[in-house]
Amino acid sequence: MNVTMRVKHALPQVLVPQDVAEKFDAEIVAHPKIEVGGKWVGFIVGLSKYDRLEERLAGLADLKFVVFDFIEDGPEAKRTATYHIGDRRWQESCFRRLEERYPEIENLGSWHSHHPNRSVDLSDGDIRGYQQTVDSPGHNHDYFFASLAVNISGFSTARHYLFVRGGDRYFELPRDHVHVVARAEPEIMIARLRNDAKEKKPEAVTGGSDGSMPAEEAPGVTSERTPAHDVENRRAEAGKDGGSEQRASLGIAGWTESPKGREALIREQDRIRRPEFASIRLVVVRNRLVARGLVETTTGPVTVSFLYPTGAGLADGLLKLGTTVSPVVEVTLPGDLVRDFADVKTELGKFIEYVTRGTGRSKLLRGFALRSWVTR
Repeated sequence: MNVTMRVKHALPQVLVPQDVAEKFDAEIVAHPKIEVGGKWVGFIVGLSKYDRLEERLAGLADLKFVVFDFIEDGPEAKRTATYHIGDRRWQESCFRRLEERYPEIENLGSWHSHHPNRSVDLSDGDIRGYQQTVDSPGHNHDYFFASLAVNISGFSTARHYLFVRGGDRYFELPRDHVHVVARAEPEIMIARLRNDAKEKKPEAVTGGSDGSMPAEEAPGVTSERTPAHDVENRRAEAGKDGGSEQRASLGIAGWTESPKGREALIREQDRIRRPEFASIRLVVVRNRLVARGLVETTTGPVTVSFLYPTGAGLADGLLKLGTTVSPVVEVTLPGDLVRDFADVKTELGKFIEYVTRGTGRSKLLRGFALRSWVTR
């Protein structure tokens, strides 16, 4: 894999709070003889999920990473002068606590240092590892921001890189694309990001005249996707997760243990990766697959919580939809009507149509003839 420099306007901008840059420096100064690092966490402005590599590359110019903090290596990290790996279970637990407070927060990437050995370049292992991470179905977006501290000066002389899902090269960011800025309160930061996103977000999802969603392209697995067997290979990492909720790349009974289930899981990830579902996440809760988040629609944001069936094509799942603005409407559908995310899209279209046109239960039943819709 070769580094390819792009013209400056074709690469994203990165904002790092001053106190985070100082924390970066302090970690290096405190450990002069071993490699150190952490996991970048923060927010993304602009679309961060696309269907094709060409779209991901074209979208770089409109992308902005806003660093909130980095999660330290953790108590069980393994670090020497030439080797570094963080305590993944501890870091995952820290991220989940942040996610509870700030649902929009993302794993942006990671950083580590080469200051003990004075290597100024990423190692071959670093490059392979970062590309494998961004290619993994468990990584929630199409990009991975990596930083390398090359000496004791820390952040001021660090090099910064971007890896792209499905790519065969990575990019070094020019120094004037990485900005150290004043710290903003998280709530203010999120509000600003939401305002920025409104100017760039895709068209809201609407309900069709027949209650259906717009037709989508036939899903499929392309060379830009991680092979299905990679999902199963990551099952060994499941025991390292510190919380009850895990990324959907880990082993899931009924899904990752068979070719049919793995193929269905990849189809689901392809469907959810469409821009209108940028806030939907696939996670594992108590060994069950769940898709949840907010969808922007013509009636305002709608909450989606889809408990997948215990296996592909089964009927023991559950879908809950709800408006977040008045009038508040919540509905629940059983698994015999919703077996995958294609069904979720169909029922979401019907739900939007109902909220837009009707307020009474009789109209709901006339419009959809869905015996299983239950108002709350």
